Amino acid sequence: AEAARCAGVQNQNAFWQMHDILFNNQSLWGADQNPQTRFEGYATQLKLDSAAFKACISNGEQSAAVAKARDAGIQMNVQGTPAFAVNGKLVDTTAAQSVDDIVAAMRQQVDAAMAGK
Repeated sequence: AEAARCAGVQNQNAFWQMHDILFNNQSLWGADQNPQTRFEGYATQLKLDSAAFKACISNGEQSAAVAKARDAGIQMNVQGTPAFAVNGKLVDTTAAQSVDDIVAAMRQQVDAAMAGK
């Protein structure tokens, strides 16, 4: 998560590009004791400023944001991804069979929040 956020600091599109590389190569970097070198290689592939990326990872620039998101997920009892929340309340999408079902569940939660429920 920090690697994707550090990429995104340089370029918003780079966040999603790094996200995709990390997701697709999880079996590789997940086995590394210290995957930072591999992440730096991914940053180079994306033509990011290598020194800035390395500094971002090394100094933990994005650590607090990642920890905050993780802690919010724990507090809401998130069991997997994707997960959606409205006003700090987890949207129940367990019965969703399509994106339209997810949107409907989210709309219902937003409507309830706007109605003060």
